[in-house]
Amino acid sequence: MKKSEHEHGPAMKVFQPFRLDTVNHCLWRAEERVRLTPRAFDVLRYLVEHAERLVAQDEILEALWPETYVNPEVIKQYIRGIRKALGDDPEKPSYIETFPRRGYQFIAPVSDESAAASPSFSPKGIVGRFGGKEAYYPILEALGQLVRDSGGSRVAQTLAEAKLLRQILAELQKLNANLAPQKSKVETR
Repeated sequence: MKKSEHEHGPAMKVFQPFRLDTVNHCLWRAEERVRLTPRAFDVLRYLVEHAERLVAQDEILEALWPETYVNPEVIKQYIRGIRKALGDDPEKPSYIETFPRRGYQFIAPVSDESAAASPSFSPKGIVGRFGGKEAYYPILEALGQLVRDSGGSRVAQTLAEAKLLRQILAELQKLNANLAPQKSKVETR
């Protein structure tokens, strides 16, 4: 079992129509990624992983911000953002129920699904559809989105360097193709 699955349970937590990908830190509604800040994702993940019970604000603070003082109002802000992303009404909740001065409970039915079984992003499907080098553009686009969402500046730099390298190689191939006919003319003289 992977370390991430051991620490947080299976890779996908499903509560219809959403899938919470705990390995890649993504929330999906069908095939569309739902935007959440990294900390809002962590709050949602914690509530989903403890859906069987009421989770006190202090427990969330201790679990997500150990040894750091964080104003409890911050949790309320994250909960509001999560509700907005889920389309959840605090007056008639379908996902997160608030227990004033006590905490929150994730109330939707949750099932586990492995990441492999998930119909999420598949590079093979893209390659099969487009074939050739065009297949890499959607993959690079998805990776770029992942980097932007996660704030991974080093990954972004590496991807930018790879793109630059690809462009340089393409230019070298063009140059080589243009030189090949000239080279054969020189050899025939």
